Parts: sequence; C-alpha cells; structure tokens
Amino acid sequence: MIRIALIDDEEHALDMLEILLLDIGIVNIIGKFTNPFHALDEMDRMDVDAVFLDIEMPGMKGLELARKIRELHKDIQIIFTTAHSDHAVEAFDIQSTDYLLKPISRERLKKAVSRLKERPTSKILRYVYGQCLNRFQIHISGDVHKPVQWRTSKEKELCAFFIHHYGKVIDREVIINELWPELNYEKARAYLYTCISYLRKTFQAHDILAEIKKVGKGYILEIEHFICDVNVFEEKIETVLLNESIDEDTYNQLDLLYRGEYMAEDDYLWSVQKSIELRKKYKHSLQKLYDISKKENSPFALVVLQKLFNISPDSEKYGRELIKLYIQMGNRSEAIKVYFQLEKAIYEELGVSLEDETVKLYETLIIQPTFSRTD
Repeated sequence: MIRIALIDDEEHALDMLEILLLDIGIVNIIGKFTNPFHALDEMDRMDVDAVFLDIEMPGMKGLELARKIRELHKDIQIIFTTAHSDHAVEAFDIQSTDYLLKPISRERLKKAVSRLKERPTSKILRYVYGQCLNRFQIHISGDVHKPVQWRTSKEKELCAFFIHHYGKVIDREVIINELWPELNYEKARAYLYTCISYLRKTFQAHDILAEIKKVGKGYILEIEHFICDVNVFEEKIETVLLNESIDEDTYNQLDLLYRGEYMAEDDYLWSVQKSIELRKKYKHSLQKLYDISKKENSPFALVVLQKLFNISPDSEKYGRELIKLYIQMGNRSEAIKVYFQLEKAIYEELGVSLEDETVKLYETLIIQPTFSRTD
C-alpha cells in the first residue's frame, strides 16, 4: 500500500480527506498534521511515499514546505490541495504529482491516487530516531508513536549511554562505573554483558540495523540511518547564533524539538552536565533572538521572552523584562500575573524574597491603576 501523510492547518479538511482516501483504499495514512513545522520534524521518522499538502497555511506556506521536504527526500511524491488555482504553475515547478482544488470530489481524488500507483518510487530508508530531550526513547520511522520497548531499565540506560557518547568508543570501566557504581566489579561486568546481549536482541527484534562493536577494552554503538534530536537541536541553535536577523522558522523548529531538558525524566546522573550545557546554549540562542527582535521593535520579542521565562521561571532578569514589556504594551493584568508567578517560583525554588528592583516595579503597577494599551 502507498504510505501517505496529510498536512493541512484545518482539522476538518484533514478529516474529510482521510475519509475519502480510506474509502478509495490502496493507501495507508501514517501521519496527519495541522502544524507544518511538526510535519517537517516528523518526516525523517516516517517511511512516506507521498504527501497531500495544503498550500495556504499560516507559519509556513505549503509551497515552501514542499521545497523543504524535497531537499530532505527528493523521491517523495507531493499532491497539493488548495481552494485557489493561482498557485498551479509554481506547484508544478516543484514537480508535484497532482494539484487538487477544494472541495475535492471522490472521483478526482481517485484519479490522483492512481497516479501515485503508476509512478514508481525509490525505496525510502528506514530511519532510527533517538529522542533525548525530556526522556530517552528510540523510534523507528513509520511507527513514530510506538517507541522501542526495553526488557529492563538498565538495558534502556545502557542504550542511552551509548547514544550519549555516540560515535565514540567507551571504555568498559567507564560504563561499569557510571551504570553500576554500587556493585563489585565482577557482578557489574556480568550485568554489562547481559544488557549488551539484551540490547542486541532488542535491535534485532525491531529490525534496527545496529552493531555493538568491541574495540580494545571498550565498546561502540553504530546504527544505520540514525538521527538524534539533540544533534538537530544543536544545529538549529548554531543557525540562530550565526544569524543576525529574526529567524522565526528556526525558532519554531527549536520550540518543537525542545520537549524538555536532556533525559530529564530518566534522571541519569551522568546526563546532568550535558543537560546544563544544552539548556545554557538554548537560552543563549533565545536571548539573541530576543535582543534582535527588541531592537527591531518586533512583536516576536514577546514570544521569545515568554519562552525564556517559561524555561527559567525563577529568573528575576527574565521576569522583570517580561513585566516591563507587558507594561509597554499596556497589558497590566499580564504584568501582575508574571510578578506573582515569579514571586512563587523564587520562594519555592530558592526560599527567598524578590529583589528590591522587582518589588519596586510591582509597586509602580499598583500605584497606576490603569494605563492605555498601545497598538
């Protein structure tokens, strides 16, 4: 069956298209997306033969998304769906398979699907996706909602440790000291061999082309067609840091990738330093985006500053800046709300009161009962 993904910012349009396609048959719908950035992020993790793509979407137009998809996967067939006919020439410049005008009839859709059947497609690679942000998981393209299941928690931790040091040989002593520090050496070594055996069987059971190689007194994990969210995340951060203009697309991609701190839910002691480094880099990139947006008087400054405050709710620097920005916008209620959120976070996290500068800022708010909202 032809494996397809549907992308449209309107939920009801997605539902109608899905109903028609399921009625026609011969297709397997493996993904539905209303957010183009989310769709692009998931594309590497799905074996997709074709994409049904709406042209008019907020944030990223369908034509732009099609080009980005083609940059990553030149063999994916694209069928555009739109309520307007004025993009037809540009759509076919992208070498789309078809161009459907809404409302889409069953017969017209059937004809488009038949073109997908007739057109030979290259075999799409089966990607293995490592998720390290928030919690550690391994996903396989085409089955992104069902992560790999582990026999034991230590098997999972061993895999996470290999991914943490991906591309490097890890000395056996280092693995034992980090994963089994409380055990005597012989018992810990036996557990290591058992977990390596479990891990190899897990990869085999999920058809993951992976090899745990013994190199000297250490081991290295190699996985074919492997993608890790942290690598993509760090690349996007570098893009922001090297750019001197507002880059909303990259911000949105960072926002989608950042599900939480590095392996936060797993609580591995050996992952703490990496978590601190990543968080610092992310905040640095957001600070740069905020500084540029503020300098250009862009409304995007508020979006970025809210994100900075969300990831550092006990930061008086970001809290005060956000209060000041809301005051400038004439939004007194939000400014007061931020003050109380900050006060609570500071007390719960640090057990101290707010700095005088922050308190004085709040006092100016309650002294001025009203102020006009700017355009």
